[in-house]
Amino acid sequence: MNFDELVSRYPRLWHATFEGGWEGICSSGLQSSTDLLGSVGRSEEASEVRSEIVHLDAPFGPVTLRDQLPSRKDPEPYLDGISVADWWRLVNGRSYFFVDPDDLQKLVDSYLARGIAQDVITLNTRRLLGDIADQVEVTTVSAGVFPRTAGPSRGPSTFQRIDDFTGLLTKIKEVTVPVTVEVTDTAVVSVVSRHPKRESRRIWPPVVAPAA
Repeated sequence: MNFDELVSRYPRLWHATFEGGWEGICSSGLQSSTDLLGSVGRSEEASEVRSEIVHLDAPFGPVTLRDQLPSRKDPEPYLDGISVADWWRLVNGRSYFFVDPDDLQKLVDSYLARGIAQDVITLNTRRLLGDIADQVEVTTVSAGVFPRTAGPSRGPSTFQRIDDFTGLLTKIKEVTVPVTVEVTDTAVVSVVSRHPKRESRRIWPPVVAPAA
């Protein structure tokens, strides 16, 4: 598969962040958890699962990292050719995009149910990733979740460069990128603030009040 094929099948991608996260993404791009932890001198935490939400005072402003709730208490038996610490470094070293808005909605709803607001970003795939197409990866699974099956199911091959991917495009679950992703205005279709106690509100493009 090449980048044009990815764009043809998935012209839109979706990303969700905590309320207010959009401002940081505008100013400093979309960075991996590893890079954000490293920016505040906490790089060692990238090799561990996050059991709770983490708040960071990054150089460009406050950042909130999602908690990670693995479906296996001990993931080691389900990893193929990689240690537990290296697996979490692999997971935390990427930015993630949904190819299916229904999958994104499930994530957003899970946080709204906990009373935690989310900013939902809809993106133009080509404009977002065209300049870094050689860095784009895909997965056919939700990388941070282990299935209820026996035997190894996750490892370095979970993340495949698009040029190496030979499976069905319809099986792609996530698009991932292991470098900082610049998010320009032209790449953004919309940003909507979702709050558990208020109606959704569009953040981008800005809502222009009608002329008097």
